[in-house]
Amino acid sequence: MGTSAVILTKKDKYSPEQLLADTIVAAFHSEAALYFYNNKTYTNEGEFLYTTLNINYNPIDHKKMVNDQ
Repeated sequence: MGTSAVILTKKDKYSPEQLLADTIVAAFHSEAALYFYNNKTYTNEGEFLYTTLNINYNPIDHKKMVNDQ
C-alpha cells in the first residue's frame, strides 16, 4: 500500500530533469527503492506535463546482510 503525492512547481524554476536527479539522490540517501518508467505526458501544444515515479521504502538490516554472507 502506498500514498500518492503530487509535486507542483513552476516549469521555469525547476526542470523535469532536475526533479528526477534530486529524486534519485534522495532515494539513494534514504535507502529507498525508486522505480521510474519513462512514460511522459505532454499537453496538446507539445509541452511536457507530467511523469510518474514510485518510491518505496523497505528498511534493510545491513548488519544482518553482512552476517549472512
